[in-house]
Amino acid sequence: PPSFLKGKCFTMKKGVAVWNYPGPDLENAREFYRRGFDAVSWLGNTFVKMPEEEGERLAAFLRETGMTFTVHYGMPDPNSPEAVSDFRKGIERCAAWQEAYGLMEGLTFDFWFDHSQSFPHLAFAIETMRGTGTFLACEDTPLSGRMAERFARLLQPQDRYGILLDLGHMNIRQHAIELFEPEDFEAAIRSVPFDVLEIHLHNNKGRKDEHMYISHGNLPLEGCIAGLRGKRFDGVVTVEIIQREWPAEQGFQYAEQTRDAFFRAWGET
Repeated sequence: PPSFLKGKCFTMKKGVAVWNYPGPDLENAREFYRRGFDAVSWLGNTFVKMPEEEGERLAAFLRETGMTFTVHYGMPDPNSPEAVSDFRKGIERCAAWQEAYGLMEGLTFDFWFDHSQSFPHLAFAIETMRGTGTFLACEDTPLSGRMAERFARLLQPQDRYGILLDLGHMNIRQHAIELFEPEDFEAAIRSVPFDVLEIHLHNNKGRKDEHMYISHGNLPLEGCIAGLRGKRFDGVVTVEIIQREWPAEQGFQYAEQTRDAFFRAWGET
């Protein structure tokens, strides 16, 4: 891809989405830090609504621990003026927090609506966050060269922009088109037109989006890792399993097991 699509290189991070666990996000982050995670992801709507003093506590925690921090947002409903207004205020809050603390490594987006309707809001986010040192990425888009050209029109050479690749979602897509062998996953990841800057890691059985731990399902981890190596991935590996009926402690353990399975397969301890 063109040079402006390249993200900053850093040692691959062991991250987790704190919003999927019971209890306050900051306490969850502390617990995951104790369990050996070195990156943490916040849900955008929660992050932008936190009081100033909580934002200060989060910044102090990140400085104390050295954890890498990302925020996962969503594109607003383009047909709702209120949603669009809230989204833009939220992006401005992200930029203000980053200006104050400089600790937001990445800001990523779910792309729920028609691309052409969402591009103006993505452009606003890119322009607002430009020069802050934060990478931006959308989840699971663009996956084709033609769509990547449309995204590229929003970017300038200094932008840190890429893609967040959700491996659980990829498992469903690959099963839907009957390309679910490890080599199929490797080829699909290698063909992604932007740099992969973050991944969401969870598992399913190829039929529905279960967000389960890595041993529950049929995601071919070795094929995914081969593809990510082909993309020279060195970004944030964010575990995104959802707490179920099991006790909270079990949920934390599943997150650890999922993280460890990935990094063992990668060849790191």
